[in-house]
Amino acid sequence: RYDQVLNELEQYRQRRRQLDAQIAREKDQQEQEKVQKDAGEKQKKENFVQGLLRKVGAGAHGETAKQKE
Repeated sequence: RYDQVLNELEQYRQRRRQLDAQIAREKDQQEQEKVQKDAGEKQKKENFVQGLLRKVGAGAHGETAKQKE
């Protein structure tokens, strides 16, 4: 009986390590996806601001936005 309990305990520990590793991988993947999403949103905002600045700059030089494009 002792050996059986010891074996079951070892199996539990092994499953627990596997699950912990899987959870850690999934958490890392979610973090990477969040970083990529945040970077994409930041890039969109920067592109939008750059577009506005180009339009404002064109207007300041007496050009219309259509002429600039």
